[in-house]
Amino acid sequence: MEETRILAEFLSRQNLQKIFTSPLERCKILGQMLAKKMNAPLIIAPEFQELSFGSWEGLMDEIVQKNFPEQWRKWKQEPFSFAPGGGESFAQLTQRVLPAFYSLGEQYDNFLIITHLGVIQVIISDFLGISVQEFSPIFQFTGILFYLQPKDNMCAWYTSESLKRRVEKKDFDPLNFPP
Repeated sequence: MEETRILAEFLSRQNLQKIFTSPLERCKILGQMLAKKMNAPLIIAPEFQELSFGSWEGLMDEIVQKNFPEQWRKWKQEPFSFAPGGGESFAQLTQRVLPAFYSLGEQYDNFLIITHLGVIQVIISDFLGISVQEFSPIFQFTGILFYLQPKDNMCAWYTSESLKRRVEKKDFDPLNFPP
């Protein structure tokens, strides 16, 4: 809850027009909490739902490797083009996410998307002009706020600790470096 309070305090100074969230429960809960604290409209956006893993959904890697060894091998070799049974590939995720993201960028100056690692990888890698495969090793943890300013071609990211330092210093400029 402390992280949510800090995030809400930082974001409340960003003049967000809307908050968009994945329909998955963990994102919706955070979205509802932030929308209430910030008095901002919350929109459930299925386009920002995590990559669908189909028959692998909810399974630990070890179980997938054991029960779907051939699919696992293909996934590790070709993660951008391979889709687990009933799921989607990163290529399909990209086709779902990027049009929605850039459409929001045309409609709003300042908005928040609460989403998942796969979606973040697609958006940030496209923004930086690198492939998802190049971006994937960079961030493998959760709880990061990414701040994009396409008009100035700026990108910044913050861990919960760096946001906490900014809030303590009353530094709410997301592009003021270092934190």
